[in-house]
Amino acid sequence: MNKTVHIGEGISRRRLIGRVLDAASPITLIEAPAGCGKSWILAALAQFAGIAVHDDVTPPKTARLMLWDMDRTRAVPALPDLPPDHRLVIACRPGTMIPGLARMGMYGRLLHITADDLLFTADDLAPHPEAEQIIGLTGGWPCLVPPLLNSGRDADPGTLTEFLTQDVLAPMTAQAVVALRLLMQRKIPPAEMLHDLPFVDPQRPLPLHPVLTALGPHLSAAITRSLNDRSLFALAEAELAADNIPDAIAAFQTKGQHDRALMVVQDAGGGFYMHRFGPAAHDRMLAGFPQALLDSNDLLVICRAMRAVKQGEIALSRHIMSARWGIQAQNLVTFLSNRSLPVEVRFFRLLFATWEDGPVDDLYFDRANDLLAELPEQDHHLRGALYNAVMEAQIRCRRFAAADLAAIRSASHFAMAGVPVLSFYIALHRSIIALARGQITQARDHAAQASNYLNAMSWDSPGDRRILTFLDACIAYETGHTDSLARFLWAEMDDLAQAEIWPALAELALIYGPQALLDRYSTEAARRFLDGWRHGLAAASVGLLADIREIGVLQSGGRWHEAAARAATLPGHVTADFMAGGGLQRLAALNRRDELALALAWLRQMAHEPTPHPALPARIRAMLTNPGLTARQRTAAEIWLAHVLRRLGHLDEAAANLTRILAQVWRSGARAVLAEERAFITDLLSARRMRERLERCESARPALRWLTGGGPAEACADTHGLTRQERRILDALADGLPNK
Repeated sequence: MNKTVHIGEGISRRRLIGRVLDAASPITLIEAPAGCGKSWILAALAQFAGIAVHDDVTPPKTARLMLWDMDRTRAVPALPDLPPDHRLVIACRPGTMIPGLARMGMYGRLLHITADDLLFTADDLAPHPEAEQIIGLTGGWPCLVPPLLNSGRDADPGTLTEFLTQDVLAPMTAQAVVALRLLMQRKIPPAEMLHDLPFVDPQRPLPLHPVLTALGPHLSAAITRSLNDRSLFALAEAELAADNIPDAIAAFQTKGQHDRALMVVQDAGGGFYMHRFGPAAHDRMLAGFPQALLDSNDLLVICRAMRAVKQGEIALSRHIMSARWGIQAQNLVTFLSNRSLPVEVRFFRLLFATWEDGPVDDLYFDRANDLLAELPEQDHHLRGALYNAVMEAQIRCRRFAAADLAAIRSASHFAMAGVPVLSFYIALHRSIIALARGQITQARDHAAQASNYLNAMSWDSPGDRRILTFLDACIAYETGHTDSLARFLWAEMDDLAQAEIWPALAELALIYGPQALLDRYSTEAARRFLDGWRHGLAAASVGLLADIREIGVLQSGGRWHEAAARAATLPGHVTADFMAGGGLQRLAALNRRDELALALAWLRQMAHEPTPHPALPARIRAMLTNPGLTARQRTAAEIWLAHVLRRLGHLDEAAANLTRILAQVWRSGARAVLAEERAFITDLLSARRMRERLERCESARPALRWLTGGGPAEACADTHGLTRQERRILDALADGLPNK
């Protein structure tokens, strides 16, 4: 082909026109989105050949070259039968179904020209002086090149944005513009929204086509302007179709369509809306509803109460529920038994008990099972959360195996719900359960899984990341590495205590925090830490547990008389008389966290007596049969037993017990308890026969060397260049002791 065809001033399409005219295939298909210049090519061909472009249902078969613009054809018929030596050029948009076209492609009788073929190149615009700049600005998109080319050098960003808004985006539906916005944000919208978008392959929408990349901020600005010009209702429906729930709700609320907005909130997880979209989106959603609706609608009341819980405001959450459902909301069992209340409302009340840390009995689990039977099989949010609540209650009852089973079931539902933050909480709990059972490797694995879920969230949650950092520090402390926990307690513990705290997490803080402060600083530092939780924490009922932990701190600090006096002031039936005269079966049957902890504190106190009671070994052994003990509690009790046996003259039995304990602890990796019970172990090792027996045992020898080398406390002192005597002096000064 020798003739140059121009489309607009300075634009040559000679090579493309020549490719069409010189093709051996009887059919040429020009398939591209709107704005790519399909009609321009047909017009140029018509001008060159001196024929017309047809947009009828069926073009005439008389001309040897037939041009058919299907963009203007309402119905798409089958391909016509072409006489020999006749040519047909078809222009259509992607996705147009033309019967017979696939067959022609299979037989090699089809030339396919795509949107990429229609893009202008710098050669097409030569010798225009701004050719390369215009190609860089537009990506060669035909609908954008002529306005810039023919206006001299009008590449003003404002002009380009205006052109994109009015000429490219205005004809599109709201859904198409929303889909294009998501793509520019590197997000993939639903597949049904991708058809007919310029330079978007529905099969591979990302990475972006070079045209869209070249337009960059100009197209993004045009999209924003175009969406602002749409009707709110159409925009809301488009955002909803794109699964952009927060913006859809906001648009419905602005339009006053509060019922529609509520339906979207319900479909988007209801009371778990915050877990899907984050606190900021949750607060924005609540702010868009009128106060009367916030007070009267069950779903919105649940959302408000959940937000209060997440902020650590347990009392506020309880007030919100009472204002809506009355005083009955204060009684868990009564509330759950009231079938006149919607199942979602009763479910939230059960879930709220997770943060209350109240007593748990078999009636609680019966009501939980009744509620589970009412929940829809496919409501994975609710069913997963119910198992989550049961898991927390099982931890409180010290049924760790049952708690882990509930966690596995909860994890399964949350995985199907597809909300990473909910799966994060389950992995976190499973790590805490493994830690309580002395399974250090499993605790690390679950913590790593929790980290993966946290990284998969679409919104940042500094509070959850802080919790995970604390858990990792506790795991490290359990293995004898104290620095990370000490740093956390110094820098971040206050922020952790003022946020969302559930009982298992509170217990973790009260177990490890005081002991780490005692190791690193002093008894008084540990007591101040407990005071902060006892008096300043509104997120969990941990007062009694804090009191019990203070007894342990006093004991570890060598202040045994104070510890005994403090224990005598605590309420409940686990008293000195109970421990001295109660039946052994009663010790084995204790199943509440605080009762177990207090009983162990009394046993530790009794084991320290210079002349232990002859019946004390039987009491410790009875406690060791209690299935509710954590691994570290069981190890501590075994150490006390060995100590008491040695004091009572049973040296061989004491040596056998201690040898087994040290080997077992070293094998599990949970060695921090050895340092915490150093006073008892030091007394045991003072017996030459005991030490010699331990040194002969290969499996116990590493633990013995770690202990005699100073353990974590000595490592800390060495870090600051202190001798052991200097550290003892500083500890005494910090505790306010006199020079004597």
